[in-house]
This record gives sequence, C-alpha cells and structure tokens, in this order.
Amino acid sequence: MTAERETVLSLGHDIPLAGHLGNKKTKVRIMQHFFWPGIFNDIAEYCRSCPDCQIGTSIPLKDQEAGTPQTWDEYIPYLLFAYREVPNESTGFSPFELLYGRHIRGPLLVFEAEWEEPSTCQHSVLSYLLVTREKMRTMAEYATENEKKAKQGQKLYFDRKARDRKLEVGQKVLILLPTHTLKLLTSWKGPFVVTDPVSPVYYKAMVKGKEKVFPVNVLKLWHERVDNDKDNSVPMDIVPCLNVISGLSTDDGTDDSEMTTAITPVLKRKESADDVKISPELTDEEIQQLKKLLSEYEDIFSDVPKVPLDKDSRQKSAFMTPFGYYQFTVTPFGMIIMKNSGATFIRMKDKVLVGYKEFIDNIGIFSDTW
Repeated sequence: MTAERETVLSLGHDIPLAGHLGNKKTKVRIMQHFFWPGIFNDIAEYCRSCPDCQIGTSIPLKDQEAGTPQTWDEYIPYLLFAYREVPNESTGFSPFELLYGRHIRGPLLVFEAEWEEPSTCQHSVLSYLLVTREKMRTMAEYATENEKKAKQGQKLYFDRKARDRKLEVGQKVLILLPTHTLKLLTSWKGPFVVTDPVSPVYYKAMVKGKEKVFPVNVLKLWHERVDNDKDNSVPMDIVPCLNVISGLSTDDGTDDSEMTTAITPVLKRKESADDVKISPELTDEEIQQLKKLLSEYEDIFSDVPKVPLDKDSRQKSAFMTPFGYYQFTVTPFGMIIMKNSGATFIRMKDKVLVGYKEFIDNIGIFSDTW
C-alpha cells in the first residue's frame, strides 16, 4: 500500500475527527473524495485490523471509567464532528449537508485540496446564495424521499417480529416506568391491574389509586406463581436425576455424606436381569452359565442406575445447573454426561483390532466355548 493511501485511510478512520467508525461509514467518508482499485478491500482490512477498534478504547463515551476517565468529555466534539460528516442512512445526506447545503471541510477534503490546483473562478455573493439555496432545496427533496424508503424498510424489519397483543380487564401487568432517582432510566414496576381497553393499542391501568392510560408496548403480562404446597409430588421425568446426583461441595476433601441431597425419591425397578430373553437354541449348560453371568452383573441390565462411580470418576461427571454444580454418584445411562466415552471406546477398539476398519455393529466376540 502506498504512503498516500495509508494517509487517506488514517485520516478517514484513525484520527479523533474520524471517530473510528465502522467499515461502511468509513468507506462512504473516504469515497466522497478518493478512489483507487481495490479500495473496498483496503478499507475493510484497515478497519478490521485497527487495534483501537478491536480492544474498544477509541472514544470511551459509554463507559466513563474506560481509557481516560478524567478527560472523556473532551472527545465529544470530535465524535460529533465524525457523526455530522458521514451521510445518514435514512436521509442519504450528512447532518452538516442538510443544515448548510455543502460538504463539511474536513481533513480528507483539505488533503484532497493539496493535490488539486486551486480554482481561479470567482463567484459573486448573490450567485453563491442562489446556488446554495438550490442545493438545499434539492437535498431536502432527496432527503424526504430517502427517509420514506428507509422508514418502509425499518417498518418491514419491525413487523417481522411484531405480534398482536391483547389484554383482558382484570389482568395484572408490569409497566415500564421511570425510576425515582433517574428520570431517563426506566424499569418494570408493578404489578398493576388493567381496568379498561381504550383502543387496540392503549389500555387503562390502576396505578396508585388512579387510572392512567398506557400504550401496550410498555405493558408486560404478570404471571402469578402457582402455589405448590398442595402437591409436593416429584415429577417423574426428573426423579431418576434426583436419585443419582449429589451437590458438589466447595471443599475437595468432603465425602458424600456432606453433599446436598435435598430430594432422594426411591426409584422402582421395572426391568432386571430376569427380563433378559435367552435363546432356546442354547444348551441347558449354556443357559445356566448365562443365568449365572446375568445374576453376577445384574446391575448392568437394570433400568435403574446402580453401578457406582469411584470418587475420581465422579469429579469427571460433574455438570452445572441453574441450582448449582452436581456430580453423578452412579454411572448414568448411555454415559450422556460423559460425552467423550464413545470416542474413548472407539480408540480402544482401534488399538485392539489394528488394521481392521469395521463398524462396531459388524464385530463379534469369538469364544472357544460358546
């Protein structure tokens, strides 16, 4: 990249008057005065690789404690200059153009003027005023037309997520109201009762003993919490999990007795080793051997987790919930939590059966007996 292009990119993005704006606005600002082959890629790469933009310390107005907390207000004029110089998406013109009818004389325009010869044409004050007035009239027409198009596009995007909301009389709602300390800061307050629908998008609500009208977009339905004292039964879909997990303690040396076990329901076994179907083609001796094997490892064939995990394995099965950290005390079905168990088994199979790339379903165990 030439030194001149580097200077143009720096003036259009890096300096305080440029405001470290994004790729799109930087491109619009620079291309008002300069162009060269590959300018789009050069501007995009320059903005993407900007160190200040990547760490977010260019003009820290949103966070007064970032960068220079004592002098953050000194950057406001530079930021306003950068904002007023670039055309607005809705109007198609910069705020400065709409106000004064001409381009602002910024660093890029000054830099451009150094490369061009100064104009020798002299204009009278009257001709300048007439030309300026005509420019402002034309820009106002274009701005109105561009704003209509932009509003149509904005309405289209808004309507995609908009939903028809209806409230009933007597329902409780939260209302987005200003806080007591900061009027510009709002928060949800309530609940308040809806008293009357004024229109499809306006409702009356009782606030501090008075009826007030609010638009529906500042109302949010209040959901009452159901009283669960009447039914203390544990949902069946979470019973297995409650019976096999324990809360993790902050102390690595604690044993299971010190862990949190708020609910430990008893699980009823529906399947066991006795439910395993044995092929009638086996001999009596083979059937007895198989029954003995099933009896010895009956926990594996149960529909209730029973195979215990040692303490080292329990730590590897830990997982997080909104209520805290937990770990399994017995082996979970399918090793769902231990997501790498399947890959570990495949690696072991590949080591045992070196050179054979077969699916596990196509592999059987050979035995000298049966």
